[in-house]
Amino acid sequence: MTQARVKRVVPFVQDSRNALTFELEAAQDIPFMATLQAALKQGIQQIYQLESNELAVDPLPSVDDRQILFFFEASEGGAEVLRQIAEGPAALAEVARVALENCHFDPETGEDIGTKICAAACYDCLLEYGNQPDHRNIDRQLVQSFLQEWTQATTKISGSRRTRVDHLDELMGACDSGLERRWLKRVNEAQLRLPSNAQYLISSCSTRPDFFYSDANTAVYIDGPVHDEPDQKAQDEEITNRLIGAGYLVIRFHHAANWDEILDQYGDVFGQRKGV
Repeated sequence: MTQARVKRVVPFVQDSRNALTFELEAAQDIPFMATLQAALKQGIQQIYQLESNELAVDPLPSVDDRQILFFFEASEGGAEVLRQIAEGPAALAEVARVALENCHFDPETGEDIGTKICAAACYDCLLEYGNQPDHRNIDRQLVQSFLQEWTQATTKISGSRRTRVDHLDELMGACDSGLERRWLKRVNEAQLRLPSNAQYLISSCSTRPDFFYSDANTAVYIDGPVHDEPDQKAQDEEITNRLIGAGYLVIRFHHAANWDEILDQYGDVFGQRKGV
């Protein structure tokens, strides 16, 4: 009789999630880093309308030596908000602004408007169930001046390892309609510059353009037949005016328009079409 063989099996799973790290130029103590961690997390959650369990953050290399704040999507296939923060020129400044407001400070003047309701921190600003171990370290006063400076920050991308094909695939996957994918295919075939983002949220103007060119501060909309309706036209005009007032360039591609003519008109945004 042959003796049965026993083999150990260790199951495991793999997934992919977006992550973003914050590493400050100068080392800071634990209370400062704990407070900054809470403030940024709350700011990101509020701007991008995330539940607290959709975004996670850990200090690295350890809780006793906090040199880096490691943010990551807590579930696979997230909303790409961390990518938007990294690639949007004004995204980090907006997070800092909202974080200041959450900490009971006036983001314009830095004035403490929460002295009567909050000393170091409260559940209306930085405290939540998930950061209970840090409650003793969190003090909103520690990050006021730091966040105030960040409200004037501009984010710049130093470079990317993504190929054009990878980037195009990401943009295609984020499209909401076949018309958007057709526009993106036309841009790619003409060897024009691809957008930085698809479905990029501009929270200060309460709009999410179909595509966004971060370096040109340009919002692109691909308007299908529904945008011919009078009510939608009025809404589109209101959105356009808000964006222009905030300093954005707005380019709309109507479904019946000659897209090549519009692309040529804004060559400083899209580049020169092949063969033109």
